[in-house]
Amino acid sequence: MKAAMLSDLIIMKDRLVRMTACWMLITFVTSVIVGNIPLIVIYVAIANPIMTCSALFLTESASGWEGPRLALPLSRKNVVDGRYAALAAVTAASVATGALAYAAGCLATSVFPGLSLLREAASFDFASLALCCASAVAFAAFALGVMMPLNLRFGYEGALKYAPAIFVLALALIPQALGPSGLNLLAIGAPALEGSSSQILLLSASLVALGATWYVGSASVAAQLYERRSF
Repeated sequence: MKAAMLSDLIIMKDRLVRMTACWMLITFVTSVIVGNIPLIVIYVAIANPIMTCSALFLTESASGWEGPRLALPLSRKNVVDGRYAALAAVTAASVATGALAYAAGCLATSVFPGLSLLREAASFDFASLALCCASAVAFAAFALGVMMPLNLRFGYEGALKYAPAIFVLALALIPQALGPSGLNLLAIGAPALEGSSSQILLLSASLVALGATWYVGSASVAAQLYERRSF
């Protein structure tokens, strides 16, 4: 698994460095302009893993690397586990760098309040940031957990036929999860939930655990589907 994971990360190394730097800049500038809104971390932390996943499968398909790789001393389960581990690492790094860029933006507006152009900078709220980071992990785990079994079973081009259904499902579920009927994370500029910091942190831990459970289950399904694929 380790060899497969490292090979995926090496293939995407240059792109990952560029995109991570780009998303950090976007997060920092957005935080400076609009003030203390931790919700921005969710969007940037989800986008990078999903874009990396799509680019990885596209690169693999275009180069015809999938078949020759199976001639190496790697089982199909090794390949699947390695890819899931690689994208889990990308997700964790994306959330961490997004949170750091957001915190840097908040620090900049606290030192120089005039930088915030659209609203008065609110006080930094660690609990809300933790909840947004946990939500980013959970949403990314859900999205990757849907995408990867399809790509591993049907290939990048074959999986595209399911993209419209996934997009519609995301449009239906994400607003429900973020809005008043769900986590109410759209109440930006204020604590994401009414309750103590310990309650919000407990919810954050629960979201990460839920996302991890989905992700591990998806990896098990993907391994079985990948065994059925012919090259």
